[in-house]
Amino acid sequence: YISYAALLFIMIHVYLVTGFNLRFDFRELTGIATTILIALNIIVGILGQYVFKKPRPQWFKPMHRLLTLISIFIIILHID
Repeated sequence: YISYAALLFIMIHVYLVTGFNLRFDFRELTGIATTILIALNIIVGILGQYVFKKPRPQWFKPMHRLLTLISIFIIILHID
């Protein structure tokens, strides 16, 4: 449920900050990149949970963890 809540909070954040009126300055570009990475991470997680089940492919854990680390890094860029 955390991933679904993350998507909901992203949508609320975008609406509150921009009103879905994107101006494409640096902070919004990093925000768009952050959203894409988090959404991709959620898709990989959903695939692992519901499609691949067990045994999961060997690429699953490293990909899911790498996307999480990259997302954290770009979130820090977006906040700063």
